[in-house]
Amino acid sequence: MCHGCSRQTVDEGTDSYGGGRSIRSTPRSSGLATPTSSVFGDTKRSGRWLLAVKTLALLVFGDVKLDLRSAVIGARTSTITLVTLFGDSAVTVPEGVHVEVGGFDLFGDRELDAGAQDPGPGAPTIRIVSYSLFGDLRVRTR
Repeated sequence: MCHGCSRQTVDEGTDSYGGGRSIRSTPRSSGLATPTSSVFGDTKRSGRWLLAVKTLALLVFGDVKLDLRSAVIGARTSTITLVTLFGDSAVTVPEGVHVEVGGFDLFGDRELDAGAQDPGPGAPTIRIVSYSLFGDLRVRTR
């Protein structure tokens, strides 16, 4: 790992590539996240937090809600993997990022509202991979 390298993050600003957000450089971190797990409980994450390169959430009989609008997006591509059994997943992403959705659902619905704005060629990509049994996935841009 290069300790002096930098990464680009999405930040509020007027110089925009889309949606009133701009790119700025910040120091690079390892980008690895500790898996989040819950049984018979919900997991919610919002406010300012560092979105790792890879994020994993495992839930049984619980819902996961991730709000990325104030998160620091530290990589060109971040992958969020959601594994739910009898639970719903909701991810809110900021305007001006590319969103990719994949995975598999059994007895569940998927909804993707990627917004009307074109993120532009330099925008980060958030990849959401969901594996769900008896649960819905909702991804919205706000």
